[in-house]
Amino acid sequence: MSASELARQSSAFRATRTGVPGVVRVNNSGSFRATYVAADGKPARLGLFDTIPEAVTAIKGAYAALVEVA
Repeated sequence: MSASELARQSSAFRATRTGVPGVVRVNNSGSFRATYVAADGKPARLGLFDTIPEAVTAIKGAYAALVEVA
């Protein structure tokens, strides 16, 4: 999967209240859930993180891994 395809797919995530596509705040825990578009085109959860920067780092790492495989 090329970088342009990943960018196109990630634009499917609208900006959330956090201001970061793919990162949403989990109301009951106060943590942040990171989600990205996997190679099959479906959303995939990366997990829960304490801060927005941690969630963003996880998303960037997942996309970097996809680009390396492609």
